[in-house]
Amino acid sequence: MLRSEDPAIHYEAVGVIGNLVHSSPSIKKDVLLAGALQPVIGLLNSCCSESQREAALLLGQFASADSDSKVHIVQRGAVPPLIVMLQSPDAQLREMSAFALGRLAQDSHNQAGIVQCGGIVPLLKLLDSKNGPLQHNAAFALYGLADNEDNVADLIKIGGVQKLEEGDFIVQRNFLIASS
Repeated sequence: MLRSEDPAIHYEAVGVIGNLVHSSPSIKKDVLLAGALQPVIGLLNSCCSESQREAALLLGQFASADSDSKVHIVQRGAVPPLIVMLQSPDAQLREMSAFALGRLAQDSHNQAGIVQCGGIVPLLKLLDSKNGPLQHNAAFALYGLADNEDNVADLIKIGGVQKLEEGDFIVQRNFLIASS
């Protein structure tokens, strides 16, 4: 169903898988073992923005499973479409893409790769958003990227420190990002 040509079918399929994965860590591992990762990554390029959003959310949930999952997601090509999605006019799509990239950036093997694919600039631009969850997810992703010494020079050169110093940030109390 994830590979269906009908956007309504793959949207429903990725939503159901997302609900299952969210309910149990063991189900998450079973879904990954069953081969769902590549079709979900494929949905990042769907013509259906709802499927793209759900796929990004699901990848963020998969990325919380373990370090191997984070690396497998990146190795299978998820980063370039996630970065493209950061520039979508759809705020929810940008939010879920930043969420997924934030989760992926928690692994040292992925941090330099996200930067090499051009992730810093669109994430920095999202800090200007007046959407609190979107701004939070972008900041979380940048925090992960800054954990890699190789990325710090790029963050400084691109103006990331200045953006953080001068930014108008929305304080979120009791805000929980989508969890595993």
